[in-house]
Order: sequence, then structure tokens, then C-alpha cells
Amino acid sequence: MIKGKDILGRHIVAIDSGQRIDSVHDLIFDHQANEVLGLLVDEGGWFRAAKVVPFEMIRSIGEDAIMIDSAEHVTTTRDDDRLADVLDSKISLIGMTLLTTEGQDLGKIADVYFDEKTGRVEGYEATGGVFSDLSNGRTFVPAPENVQIGEHAAIVPVSVASAMQEQEPGGLRGLSAVRATRSGAPTRTSPTPPVSARRSTPSARRRAAT
Repeated sequence: MIKGKDILGRHIVAIDSGQRIDSVHDLIFDHQANEVLGLLVDEGGWFRAAKVVPFEMIRSIGEDAIMIDSAEHVTTTRDDDRLADVLDSKISLIGMTLLTTEGQDLGKIADVYFDEKTGRVEGYEATGGVFSDLSNGRTFVPAPENVQIGEHAAIVPVSVASAMQEQEPGGLRGLSAVRATRSGAPTRTSPTPPVSARRSTPSARRRAAT
């Protein structure tokens, strides 16, 4: 898994020409499908459409660069209605409150973890809330199968809070458990030491489809 903020500013390079296309300005998330739709490389303007690398066109996400086969795989929002709809959305994931269906506050979304191979959203980094680590104020919130994204809050099942209660302070154990589950390894339930969408900062906000 990788955090969204970790790839902001990373260069995008075409394999067939060695050309550096641009850098990642933002990530485009569709939370109805619970996945990353693409990487925003140009926000566009009054007379030009935004430019996006669709996630399925990404060959690999490397430590220093994101590789695509060709510059031709960069598309615009004029050519993809789904991407256009998400970018036009006024809803931002970053800073949104996570609430359970019973009204329990799990904190505010600070970042999104996703699978770099499939684009599937695996969880959220949240600040504040009842399970936040007193040392750094952050916790990992495992992503459920269904999330209801609204104007002011993201609603998740009560089972998410139950999963968080089993984590070590800060939620990093929950992150390790998700990784182990995805790889087919058994997860542990006894305490273990902690392992280790418009925008702010270069692009600390994420877009969510409504």
C-alpha cells in the first residue's frame, strides 16, 4: 500500500520516449467504487481541460517516478466524463469527518492509503477522534466495502470502530493487518508492538465522486 501524499510531486515518465510528462498534482478518488481513478497532472483552466493519467494506464509506481507506456496515455477531462464529474465535485475527502452509523466520531481524514497495483482504497489516515494516538494524533482507519460520502461527513459501518479498537495506539497495527490480509498471511489478534480531494499544500485534498 501507499499513501496518497507520498506520490504528490513525483515525476511521470513515458517509457517509449524517456520523456518526463509532468508531476503528480493530485489524486482522483471515486469512493463509490472505492478506488483511485487517476493522477491529475494539469488542473486546466478557463480554456483548457484538466489532464489526467487514468490509473489503468500506469505501468508502475516507483520510488522516484511513475512510469507510463507513452505520453499518449495522458487524457483530458473532455475525453472522460467520469473523471470530469469527480473533478467538478465540490466534495473534498481531506478534512472530512469520519462517522459511524451510530454517530461515533472516528476523526478527520488526513490521507488515503491505496493499493498501488489495483488502485483499491485500503484505508484512511485520520487525525483526532476517539482512537487517535496521543503521541502523534493519527490513526489508521480500515476502509469498509461501502462508504457513504456526504457533503460534511463520510459514514462507515460500526464494524470499522470495532476493528480500530483492536489496534495498537496510533492504528499502525491495523495497517499491518490489512497488508497481511491482502498478501494471504494470517493476522494476529493479540497485542503486538506498533510497526512502525480541491487542494491544500501542493495537493493535500482528494476528490470523491458523489
